[in-house]
Amino acid sequence: MKTHSITHRVLRLVLSIFIVVSLAVVLGVYAYQQIRYNTAKGMALNMLSQNQSRQANQLLMLFLVPEQKIGMEILLDRFRRDENLKYSVVIHNPSDLPFEFRHCELGNEPALCRDHSGKSVAMLVPLKEEDNIFAYYFKSKNIDQNPVMFVMLRVAVFVFVALLVVFFLIFSAITRITSFTIPAALNRLVEWLNCALSGQETPVQIPKTYLREVDELADKIKVIVERNNKSRDENLRLHCCVSIAQTASQVAHDIRSPLLALTSMTAMFDTLPEEHRIRVRTAIQRINDIANDLSRKKIDHEAQALEDEYSVYLLSGLIEILVTEKRMQYRVRSDLNIETRLGTESYGVFAKIRAKEFKRVLSNVINNAVEALKEKGDVIISMERDDLNAKIICSDNGEGIPADVLPKLMQKGASFGKADHKDSGSGLGLYHARETIRGFGGDIEIKSAVGKGTDVIITLPTYTEPAWFMPRITVSEGQRVIVLDDDESIHQVWQDRFLAVGFENIEHFKTPEGLIEWFKKHESAMQKNYLCLCDYEFLGIAKTGLDVIDELKISKNAILVTSHFEDVAVRKKCGELGVKMIPKNLAGYVPITALGPQKQRTNNVNEERSANGTLSPQTTNGALPKAINPHFILIDDDPTVHQVWEILAKDHGFIIASFTNPADFFKQADQFSRDTPVYIDSSLGENVKGEDVSKDIYALGFKTIYLATGYKKDHFPEMPWITDVVGKRPPFFK
Repeated sequence: MKTHSITHRVLRLVLSIFIVVSLAVVLGVYAYQQIRYNTAKGMALNMLSQNQSRQANQLLMLFLVPEQKIGMEILLDRFRRDENLKYSVVIHNPSDLPFEFRHCELGNEPALCRDHSGKSVAMLVPLKEEDNIFAYYFKSKNIDQNPVMFVMLRVAVFVFVALLVVFFLIFSAITRITSFTIPAALNRLVEWLNCALSGQETPVQIPKTYLREVDELADKIKVIVERNNKSRDENLRLHCCVSIAQTASQVAHDIRSPLLALTSMTAMFDTLPEEHRIRVRTAIQRINDIANDLSRKKIDHEAQALEDEYSVYLLSGLIEILVTEKRMQYRVRSDLNIETRLGTESYGVFAKIRAKEFKRVLSNVINNAVEALKEKGDVIISMERDDLNAKIICSDNGEGIPADVLPKLMQKGASFGKADHKDSGSGLGLYHARETIRGFGGDIEIKSAVGKGTDVIITLPTYTEPAWFMPRITVSEGQRVIVLDDDESIHQVWQDRFLAVGFENIEHFKTPEGLIEWFKKHESAMQKNYLCLCDYEFLGIAKTGLDVIDELKISKNAILVTSHFEDVAVRKKCGELGVKMIPKNLAGYVPITALGPQKQRTNNVNEERSANGTLSPQTTNGALPKAINPHFILIDDDPTVHQVWEILAKDHGFIIASFTNPADFFKQADQFSRDTPVYIDSSLGENVKGEDVSKDIYALGFKTIYLATGYKKDHFPEMPWITDVVGKRPPFFK
């Protein structure tokens, strides 16, 4: 966009005003002249119209007496003098009219007429008796061109010239202001601002310009500069904090992988003396506490804000963080052992809670347990689960609580065993804890025996795992597992986990470039029969695991194994790519199933007779003989889900027909009983929605249709054709 100086803009403004005023003066003079002309014309016509009837009668009488011709001439001459007429004659036909009035018409009634130049007006009055017209009286008068008109024109010219001089003087003054005064003031302001922004020493006060608008602008700029300097200092401080936090996060990341390897090997310590096992376990816990503490230094405002809202959380992650905080809090007590024993039971246990309130309750329970330990003792946090609930158990080997006191502890204001503690509180802890947990749909129970210790059991309803979570890993013979991680110890963890289930076909890579190069060479040979376990961060490499997955287009066959599973941005990216995640600290607990040798799966049924005589077909495309009707129909695009359902169906003696896409189901829908329950996933790939497909299935006569999805029920609108919204767990597996 073209810019202009202030002088140029003012010049255009002044010239525009001058042109408009000049046009207004000219138009005003012209309008005044027209008014004066029309007024004069009207006066002339009015004078012509006066006395025209009397004059016509006088002339008619003289016209009818031929001897009075001289008297007619005298009378016409008198009319001309009295009314200051240009013409005053009697005519008989149009040819007798003066040249400039030849266009006037002769009629039976008096008529007005104007000459071609518009300087004169005339009147034609018929001299008639009854219907006989003998002649016409023609009289003409000049329109009075008053000399004032010429005076007005001279005045207009004078005004125009005067305006021109005034505007020139005004323009000169404005030009001086705009060209010198304002630019000089702005230049001083710009110089001050340049010094302030460049970090040079500047005067405390901005130089005054004595122009109110410029001085007000300068004051505002000074405020902005001061805020900018303050923000710059704050940004430098925050940048240092972020750098420290990133370094701490990287160190924590580097610690977790070997820590996970050590944790997975603790199962081999059974042959060590108890004293040695305790020392090793304590050292591992201490390293874990350091890693957790470093991870917390990474600022994540989104996660902090989400803690105040109801959301679905992985309970084991919250428990590990809180226990770390408690161990740091009581680290001066060398005789106190606080540890978690979560194990495989804790994997994939989610609950819909407020994280901050849950951690506050569990923190209070642990504090109570520590206070119950007068001397050396243990506080153990473990977890159990069933189909509907998760139980977090906080156990201590303290003095225990008498049976008659237990029923009173949950009452408001009640407490026990805190008399010796200065900061024991008012007894609101357990009462508040119970009310909070009940708000989550759960409850708290206390079991205790004097001399043995106390168990506080927090029960919470479990929630369907989020879409990003991978509940289990299933591999089959002929499949290949690819591990991408920059830490050798995590490779060893996965190696041991898969070898434990008899699976040996594993490839290991430590850099994204190595995997990408290898993948391009072997992609066609693998025929998508592989599973990639990919880390998120790589030391010194900007490319993330999600970038690798996206570049190779392997989202359907990849799982992200990362400590950043709670990062909102990572979850969002996983959702966009359709990639599942496993928390890296739970890699030692994720269930792994290795399928044994199987026959080639075709459209025909390969049946096996189970111990109880029930047919359990091995199929992936739903093809079944018409003589066999399945107990359940599964439609899901995830092959892992199919494998889990088929294994569990075989173990429990059920027949299922499984389909990876709706088209295959509709081809064979006629062979199924309409009473067969149908379980269909919500996301079937390529933007196909199970809730939409289920409408067509309902139209075929299938009345029991379940939406088997990781989304919760309130995620969907009311759908009359859907019986219920359930999770991915098979209905026959309790």
